[in-house]
Amino acid sequence: MAEKRSSTPVKRPWLLGVLFGIAAVLVRVPFAFRYDLHFQSDSAIMYLMAKRVLKGEFSFYFWNQEYYGTLVQLLTALVLAVFGSSIVIATLVTAVMYGLTVAIGTTYVSRYFGKLCGVGAGVVMAIGVPFMHHYTSMPADSAYTFSIMAAVILVFWGAGAVSQPVTVRRMGVFGFALGLGWYLDKHVLVAAAAIGLTYLITARGRVLLKSLFRSELLAVFGIAFLVGYSPELIYKVTQKVRPPHPLALLSLASPEQVVQNTYWAGRGALAYFDGDPMSRTPEGVHYLQRNENVDSLPVSVADWLGVLAAAIVWLGALYFGIRAWRAQDHPQLLLAVYPFVNVALVIFAGVSQAAYYSARRYLFSASIFLFMWWGICIVRGMKQKRGWALSAVLSLVLVLSVVHQVIMLQLPDELKDYRSVAAELDKLGIHYAISWYSISHVMTALTNEKTVFATIDYGGYKVYQDEVLRQDQIGLVYPTRSGVPPEKVSIQQRAFVRTSPPSVHGELSLVVYQYAP
Repeated sequence: MAEKRSSTPVKRPWLLGVLFGIAAVLVRVPFAFRYDLHFQSDSAIMYLMAKRVLKGEFSFYFWNQEYYGTLVQLLTALVLAVFGSSIVIATLVTAVMYGLTVAIGTTYVSRYFGKLCGVGAGVVMAIGVPFMHHYTSMPADSAYTFSIMAAVILVFWGAGAVSQPVTVRRMGVFGFALGLGWYLDKHVLVAAAAIGLTYLITARGRVLLKSLFRSELLAVFGIAFLVGYSPELIYKVTQKVRPPHPLALLSLASPEQVVQNTYWAGRGALAYFDGDPMSRTPEGVHYLQRNENVDSLPVSVADWLGVLAAAIVWLGALYFGIRAWRAQDHPQLLLAVYPFVNVALVIFAGVSQAAYYSARRYLFSASIFLFMWWGICIVRGMKQKRGWALSAVLSLVLVLSVVHQVIMLQLPDELKDYRSVAAELDKLGIHYAISWYSISHVMTALTNEKTVFATIDYGGYKVYQDEVLRQDQIGLVYPTRSGVPPEKVSIQQRAFVRTSPPSVHGELSLVVYQYAP
C-alpha cells in the first residue's frame, strides 16, 4: 500500500473540499429532521441556551457545568434569530459546521496526499458512520461540533507553519486560537500535543521550535492566549465560589485505570468504524436503558467487518506515519500522529474514568482524522496488487454504514410519547411543570418554552426553577411505570393538591397540581 506523495501540486484542492463539504451537509439533513434519534437532556440544553441568548441571557458555560464554552450557542442564536427557533434549524447549524470540517479535511488530504486520496477521504468523511450523528445531527455545542472543526483547522495550520517563517502575527493568531479553544473545549489540548510532538520528531519542526524561543514571540503568544482565554478568566474572577482549576482535567489515571481505559478505548473506537452495534442505535432519551457490557460487543458479520476495518485503518495510519517520519514529510506525519496522541490521552487521563461512554466520546476528536486515513487506505490499497482485499473490506464497511444509516432513519419516533405530552400540556394551557432532569429539559425544548419545566432532582436552570416554583398551578410529568403520584404534595414547602386523574401517554404520564393554602 506504499505510495509517495505526488510531486505535482493539486490545483485548487479547495474545490474538492467544497464539494464534499456540501455532500456532508446533505447527508445530515434527513437526520436533522430525525433529531429524535439522539435528542436528550444535553442536546435539549444546547438548544435552550441558544434560545435564551435571544432573550438577553448569556452563560459562560454549559448549564450547571464549569467547562464547555458557549460561543457555538451564540452562533446558533444568530441563526435562530434569522430563520426562527426550532430544533431542526439548530441541528442544521451543526450539519453546516460539520460540512465546513469535511471541506477543510478534504482540502488537506488533497493538498498533501493527492487528488484521489482527497476524494477517498472526502467520501468517507461525508458518509461517516451511524454514531457520528449522535454529535453531528443535534444542536451545536463546543465539546463536539466545535472540537473537531478546531482540531482540523489547527492541524492544517500546523502542517503549513513548519515551512513558513515565524512572525509575531502568526504567533499571536496561534496563541489566541489556543486560548479560545482552551476556554471553549479542553479537547484543543489534543491538537496542541499532536502538533508539538510532530515538530519534535522532525528536523524542520525542531528548527521551528528553536526559533520560537525569542522574548517578543513568547510575549505575544502569552498575551494572545490570555485574550482568547479571557472569558474563563473573567468567570473565575467574578464567581464567589471558585470553580475547579482547569488543569484538574489533566489528572493522570491510576495504573489500574490505565489498563481499564485501554480496554474501553479499544471498545469505544469501534463506534467510529461501525463495528459497535450500540453505536447504530438511537442514543436519545432511552440510551441509558442499554448496557454497554452487552449491547456494544461485536456480534454480527457486519460488526466484525467493522472491527477489521478499524484494525486496517489504525495500522495503515501507523505504517504511513512511519514512512512519513522517515521521509520527514511533516503534513502526512501530523495527520498520522493525531489519532495516536488522542488515544494515548484517553488511556492515561483520569477523566476517562475507566468507562465505555467516556472513552468513546473522548475519542471523537480523532474520528475525523481516522476517516481521512480510511479514505487514504482505500485509494492506496487499490493501487497495489496486495492491497485490493483491504480496500474491498474498507469499501464494504462504508457501504454497510450507508445501509445502517438508512435503517436508522426508518426507526420509530423516539419522542412520540414526549410529543403527546407536549400536545396535552398545550391543550390544557399548562405553561409550568416539573419533572426529573432526564425529562424536564427535553420537554421544555419540545414545547419551545411554551411550557417551562423545573427539575425535581438536579441540573435545573435557575431561571426556570424560579419561574415555575412560584406558580399556583403546576403540571407533573413522570414515568408511567413509577405509578400514580400522591394526591397531596409539598413543593418548596407549599401544599398542592392533584386536580385530575393521570393522563397516560405511553411511557410518560401527566397530572396537574393546584396550590391549596
